[in-house]
Amino acid sequence: MTAKATRVEHVEALVVGSGFGGSVAAYRLAEAGKSTVLLERGQAYPPGTFARNPYEMSRSFWEPKDELFGLFDVRSFRRLEAIVSSGLGGGSLIYANVLLRKDEKWFVHDSPLPGGGYENWPIGREDLEPHYDAVEKMIHPTPSPYPDIPKARALRRPPRPWA
Repeated sequence: MTAKATRVEHVEALVVGSGFGGSVAAYRLAEAGKSTVLLERGQAYPPGTFARNPYEMSRSFWEPKDELFGLFDVRSFRRLEAIVSSGLGGGSLIYANVLLRKDEKWFVHDSPLPGGGYENWPIGREDLEPHYDAVEKMIHPTPSPYPDIPKARALRRPPRPWA
């Protein structure tokens, strides 16, 4: 039997998901004076609560039918696998809190695609500069104290051409 709601709440905006897009949308709506509710299905992950061993990792997946309500939600499609996040903070939890200003080389302009056709981004790096500035002003990023670990070096590497 399901419980009947006894209280009705009216809001001007409802945002689903606390990831990159949802958190910014909720922030901007609230900043504009709109009564806003942000819904997140996952839990909060404060420092020290991420999986630290194989058993904890095995319990860190989102599969409600198995009573698992962890961080990683694996989605399988034909010829595509994706890992998305289920937790307060959304994808930022699994992107290791990395904030990059992508190099202009990442923005493709009339690049040939395998099998024919072309990929063309409608925006360039310069279009994103004001947004990068706004995000950095809001969250105050700091450089990694470990700039020479393999992951940090890989993030600085230029994009690889299609194989």
